[in-house]
Amino acid sequence: MDKIVKKMGHVALEVSDLDAASRHATQVLGLHEVERADGTVYLSCDIEHHSLMLIESERTAVDHIGLEAISIEAPPGR
Repeated sequence: MDKIVKKMGHVALEVSDLDAASRHATQVLGLHEVERADGTVYLSCDIEHHSLMLIESERTAVDHIGLEAISIEAPPGR
């Protein structure tokens, strides 16, 4: 079977307290805030735009996980 996924892209979490979650990500996890827009905070640990997205929500949940494909030609999920 051919390899499709190159690496993890990012994780997006829904959080009920956006400011507290962002503080935890920066002060405890060591990430830095890259952007904040429309109830979403984008955080990174390196040169990528974001590794973690925090999305303001009434619930706490995993919203989605982004995976980076080997190439644009990689076939869709099997």
